[in-house]
Formats: sequence, structure tokens, C-alpha cells
Amino acid sequence: MRKLMYSALLAAVCAWSPGCCDCRSSCGGSSCGCGTECAAAPETVQKLSLESGGVWTLSEASLEKLAGGGELPGRPITIQFTDGGAGFSGCAGVNRYFGKAEVDAGKGRISFGPAGSTMMAGPGLGSEQAFLSMLGRADGFEIENGKLRLTSGGSVLAEFETGKENKQ
Repeated sequence: MRKLMYSALLAAVCAWSPGCCDCRSSCGGSSCGCGTECAAAPETVQKLSLESGGVWTLSEASLEKLAGGGELPGRPITIQFTDGGAGFSGCAGVNRYFGKAEVDAGKGRISFGPAGSTMMAGPGLGSEQAFLSMLGRADGFEIENGKLRLTSGGSVLAEFETGKENKQ
């Protein structure tokens, strides 16, 4: 019993400790060893970070670029990957959206299918439409230092941060 409690405590500390390895989301509740196992397979870490990285929030710089000087949405734009990376959903600033995606983490490739969404009105609909359109153009991704970058032809389309919300 004591060993089980120690293992659970160690897993919890590892999962939430900022000093722990970057693979904490791939530790799966076991003690991660902070480096050895995860560093050996970076494509696995990248895949698991994308799929189980929680909610990613569009960076302020990417939001301003998408808005193109227009009105900003009232809520942060977010994306979350579900169903082992095969699904995605989030807040597009005004409406909730969802859809299917194909991910090849080993090659850093991603393809978003058409997104469905709720149909509410509100400030920032132009930014929302630009964001959803951008998802359709994305063909790649990279994850580095807690940031998810969606790319097209190697050029960064948008950058997301985990654990942060942009200020509107």
C-alpha cells in the first residue's frame, strides 16, 4: 500500500512539476524518470503532446495576424485534440467548433477536415472565419517549448500556447 501511494504521489508530482521533463503528458501516470525514456523517442513525445496536450490557446500575435486589424473576438481561440488525434474541437472566439483530423506525428503532418460549429453572433466573427479557414490550409505542425505551431508548406500559420489565455 505504501509503495502504491508513493508511486501515485511521484506520478502526480512529475505530471504537474515545471521542473519535470517535457514528456510529462506522455508519462501515463507512471514515474517518468524525467528524461531517459522520453528523450529516446521524440516523435512519440510530439504525438502525445499534440493529442493529450490539453487545450491550446492561440497566441496574441497569431490572433492579431488573423484579425488583420479587424475586431477581436470576445473569448480566446482554442483548440483541443481528441480521439487519439483524430478529432479536434475548441472555441473559435464566438462559436464552438469541432471536426476530424488526420495526424502523422512522426512526419509532423496534419490535415483538418471541414469544421462544424455553433452559429451564434458576436464580436470578432471575421477573426473566427479567418481562423477556421486557416485550419483548412494547415498541412504540418511542430511542438517546441510548450508551443504548437500549425504550418503550411513550412511557413507558420498560427502559434498556440498551452496553459495560457490571450487577453482580449
